Amino acid sequence: MRSTLTLSGIPPQQINIRKKQFILRTYVDAFDWLHELKISPEYKEFLAVRRLLSDETWATYKLLGLTGLVETDLLAATCSALKKRWKNNRPPIFNKNREKDNEN
Repeated sequence: MRSTLTLSGIPPQQINIRKKQFILRTYVDAFDWLHELKISPEYKEFLAVRRLLSDETWATYKLLGLTGLVETDLLAATCSALKKRWKNNRPPIFNKNREKDNEN
């Protein structure tokens, strides 16, 4: 799931779990939230679009900066939707773009 979220444009430091002690309920809530994300339509649509082409083809498109193709437009739309879903009620256990959380 981590690689899929990174491919969608979510910064890797946001996906990392904060190095801080939380109560058990926080971990349970985070797991439930991740499960809901994984079964969400946004996640499934992103995976469906990614599967349209091979990883090599997507890498080539990115390297060449190809845009305006149907598949690149679909990917951009699903990435945007998945990132929006990621930001919605994200549990505090995940980093919020602060580098100091990664250092602790």
